[in-house]
Amino acid sequence: MKKAKKRLIWIIIQILYKINIMRILLIQAKLLPKLITINPPHGLMYISAVCKQNGYKDIKILHLDIFDKDWKNEILKFRPDIVGIGSITAQGKSMHEIAGFVKENTKAKVIVGGAYPTYYYQDILKDKNIDICVIGEGEKTFLKIIKYYENKTDISEIPSIAYLDKTGIKINRKKEIYDNLDELPFPDYQSIDVYKYQKLVNSSIYTYGSKTMTIYTSRGCPFDCIFCHKVHGKSFRAHSPKRVIEEIKYLHDTYGIKAIDIMDDIANFNPARFNDILKMFKKELPQDTALYFSGGLSAKTLTEENIEVMSQSRVKYFAIAVESGSERVQKLIKKNLDLKKTKGLIDYAVKKGLYVHGLFMIGFPFETKKDIEQTVDFMKNSKLHTMILSTAMAYKGTELAKMVAVSEIKNINSDRFHYSDYEGFIKSGILSETELKKLKFKANAHFYYSPIRIFRILRSLPSKNPKLLWILILKFLKRSIIK
Repeated sequence: MKKAKKRLIWIIIQILYKINIMRILLIQAKLLPKLITINPPHGLMYISAVCKQNGYKDIKILHLDIFDKDWKNEILKFRPDIVGIGSITAQGKSMHEIAGFVKENTKAKVIVGGAYPTYYYQDILKDKNIDICVIGEGEKTFLKIIKYYENKTDISEIPSIAYLDKTGIKINRKKEIYDNLDELPFPDYQSIDVYKYQKLVNSSIYTYGSKTMTIYTSRGCPFDCIFCHKVHGKSFRAHSPKRVIEEIKYLHDTYGIKAIDIMDDIANFNPARFNDILKMFKKELPQDTALYFSGGLSAKTLTEENIEVMSQSRVKYFAIAVESGSERVQKLIKKNLDLKKTKGLIDYAVKKGLYVHGLFMIGFPFETKKDIEQTVDFMKNSKLHTMILSTAMAYKGTELAKMVAVSEIKNINSDRFHYSDYEGFIKSGILSETELKKLKFKANAHFYYSPIRIFRILRSLPSKNPKLLWILILKFLKRSIIK
């Protein structure tokens, strides 16, 4: 009898082991409270999908921009074994706060990933509440970390992590990524409240009021801009056009999504693939669906043919990354755009009925007042509908950070540092911080104080939602009037 009982207990243990009873909580740290745009946590959604694909079913995603007031109770109720926290640099303060609460109130292991841990792991691991930093892409690595805690395997064999042992910080630099992105399952949309995100404003504010969702179709960028830290590396990897359309169809059929906002760093790197996606979208999705590209298309690879196809394929909006209207700065930041060609592409796209948003940046340590004035002239003389003028940030791991003395970079352990902030990241340069602030306000005023431009914005808005107009007005006031 005793032998049978022991045998039964052993069978139950084996069954529990096979279905993976590890409780995994994935948390997206909180972004700046003053930012009004909130996107779903795609990085965590991919990790969740891969974990579930491998038998780990007890997984929950908690997005602090959504569950800000209740997040501590949510953690306590879930009783996690492992907590994974996603964080960009501007979320660093929130990330450390979450890790501290988890360690004080649970026995869970704390794993952090994202742009902040990828480049600031040496600083982050000074926090005793954090066990492991994931460097770069996290899907395969996170899965191996789970198995390490389950089976006590060799931690030195886990790729792309940094951790602390008795001798100090250890870094396993070998990377493990998806060369073929089609091997990835769809992000775990079931782990979030898709309908709640539809009520919020995402990166493309122009989808506001529509049934919308952001997606990624590629990873990596082969270009050498000095301000970019390339979390996904320089190798461009992309889903096949067929796989992109399958995901869009899934979102449309399952959740009624009609506005798809593609967030890739460089969706049009391969112009032929880009065209294929657009043509398949036009052919296979209903007439009431539309595409938006708020991640920013590259002027280097954009062609008039791409613009023609966009204009025929229900593309409502795209952003284009110009950064500077100064040829000198273009070379120094290694963007190396042909500014005349870029302006021509912008104007041609507007002529073809597309709503075009420009991405610009000032505050480089070598930038002069004349350089910034040339950027302002480029903006004013183009047919861009709208633009955003960001502040250069010397994030660790970028070539820009290597050009600036450590003492000249402000403390990044703050939730203030974000490209959209008016406060600079770099303490000094040719221009003072006060001069930069004045030039930034002046640039916005010169661009937006144009009756013709305002008329074209109102005429061409992809959405006529009155709330969208109010958001644009608030942005306009902040950028060009309020000091």
